Amino acid sequence: MKIIFIITLLIIHLSCGNRIDEKKEVQIPVENGVMKTYETPVKNSPQVVRKISKEEKDKIDIDVKSCIVFLKYYLSLNTEPTLNDLDQAFILWQKNKEKNYTAQQVQQMLGSYFGNYCVNTLNMEWVFIEDEYGKDFAVQSKDFVVMTFPFSSIQKRIDDGEND
Repeated sequence: MKIIFIITLLIIHLSCGNRIDEKKEVQIPVENGVMKTYETPVKNSPQVVRKISKEEKDKIDIDVKSCIVFLKYYLSLNTEPTLNDLDQAFILWQKNKEKNYTAQQVQQMLGSYFGNYCVNTLNMEWVFIEDEYGKDFAVQSKDFVVMTFPFSSIQKRIDDGEND
C-alpha cells in the first residue's frame, strides 16, 4: 500500500490538550492509495477556537497558489495536483541539496494546500486555536469532533526528516 501525504497528520478527538493514551494508527483510503494518520484522544483542556479571518484566509490562498508553483518546479504537472504529488514534491525538495525554498516556505505552502484539501473534500473548516500549549491554525470537521493541524504536521515531517 502506498502511504501518501502527511504521515504525521494528527487527528485529535475531543480537544487539544494532554494525551490520555498512545496514538493509534488509522488508515484512510484516498485517491491512489492510503493515507496513514494517527488518532489521539486527549483530556479536555481550556482553549479558544475561532474561525479564521478573511485576511488569514487570503494569506492561505496566496500560499496555495505558491504551492502550485512549488509543485511545478519539482514535478511535471498537467492536471490538478493530488496528495501523492504533494508527497513526491516534498521528497524531491528534501533530497535537493540546493534548496530553492526554505523550510518555512514549504511548511506554509504544503500546509495551506493540504488544509484546503481537507476543507474542500472532507467538509472541514479553517480555525485558529489558542490553548495552554500555544497558538496554531487547524482544520476541524463540521460533522465530527475531529481536528488536524496541517502546518504543524508539515513542520514535524521537516524536523524529523520524514519522507515516506
